[in-house]
Amino acid sequence: MSANLIKHLKESGYQLVLATNPVFPLQAIKERMNWANVDPGDFVYISCYENMHYCKPNPGFYQEILQKIDVEPERAMMIGNDVQEDMIAATLGMETYLLTDFLIDRKTDSSRIDWKGTMEELFSYLTNK
Repeated sequence: MSANLIKHLKESGYQLVLATNPVFPLQAIKERMNWANVDPGDFVYISCYENMHYCKPNPGFYQEILQKIDVEPERAMMIGNDVQEDMIAATLGMETYLLTDFLIDRKTDSSRIDWKGTMEELFSYLTNK
């Protein structure tokens, strides 16, 4: 499902970013992407420890990515399954979508969540947007 979604979004002209916590080198992240049948070439930016100065849940992580790809927060969406680490992007004005598949919620705070659902529901939402 995720490979199909990525393909659809790229073909629709979206700039895709893999905003993973930058605790591994780029080569390791690309290897993990290959395991998931996700082409690193589909992404305009992949966060890793060689190119980032902040980690999630620091909003500076998202701000740095936005600056590097030259996109305003209001024109970006963070899609993730971690309430605290991913939905914090909303504090910058980014739209958020919380994936409920493999949900991570430490129940330590409540960031704004604009949309919520499964990967299948996300695919439907984005393909009809």
